[in-house]
This record gives sequence, C-alpha cells and structure tokens, in this order.
Amino acid sequence: MRKFRHLYNNLDYKWFRIFLVFNGLAMCIAYPTAMIFVEKVGWIWDVPSRNLAMEHMLVAIYVTMGLFLIYSARRPIQSIQFVNFVIVSGFIHATAMLIDAIRIPGEHEHLMLGGDVVGTYLAPITLLLSHPYIYSFFTTKTPPASETYSKT
Repeated sequence: MRKFRHLYNNLDYKWFRIFLVFNGLAMCIAYPTAMIFVEKVGWIWDVPSRNLAMEHMLVAIYVTMGLFLIYSARRPIQSIQFVNFVIVSGFIHATAMLIDAIRIPGEHEHLMLGGDVVGTYLAPITLLLSHPYIYSFFTTKTPPASETYSKT
C-alpha cells in the first residue's frame, strides 16, 4: 500500500472527492427529507397506491450508499469499484423511473426539474464526469503515464 500512497494524496482527485462528499450528503439528507419528511411532489410514487415500506427501504439503501460515498472520499482510488457501482446502478434506477414516469398516467410530475428522476440522474452524472478513470468507460486505452504504478 505504501507505493500507492501518492495516488491517495494527489490533488488531481480534488473534484472527484468533492463530488463524492456532495453526492453522499445529498443521499443522506436531501433524499430522505424529500421522501419522508416533506413528501415533496415529484418524489412520491402513489399510483396505484403509496407503498411506505418500499420508500423506507429505498431511503435506507440511499443513506447507506451516501455514507459509503462520503467515506470513499478519503481514498477514492481504493473505493473505485463501489463508485462504479453507484454510477451504473444510479443510471439504471433513474432510467427505470424515467420510463415509469412517462408510461404511468399521473406520474409526469417526476420529470420536473425538482423531481426525483432528475435528482436520481444527478449522482451518476457528476460522479462520471469527475471520475479519475473516465476514459475507461468509453475506450480501452491504457492509463496515462502519470497514473501508472512504479515498482519503486
């Protein structure tokens, strides 16, 4: 682990760390507040009826992911697989909600700017754009020379 210490303290990952903490706090604070306490329009799925058990389960999962994202900011490269999971699962979840919001009558308010579809796309997009290995999502190139591991 000692030979990789320069990766953990590198300021090149500053924005990635900021977005990890930002998204983690949003998952821990904004998501539960909008769903449980405020019951904000565009965040509550109530067709055919509201399912509180499912909402509580989703809040528990998102708060847990948020806490781990905040923890990942300490050593983002070590937690990169978890961050990749958050990116992919976030896109899949948001896209499923997008399809349901379009298909189900009376659920179009989820597509508003302050709705949960846009909010759920926020985390994967910001994490992907600040990802230290963004090129690996789109190509099969080798890492830049500055990111290769030396044996010294």
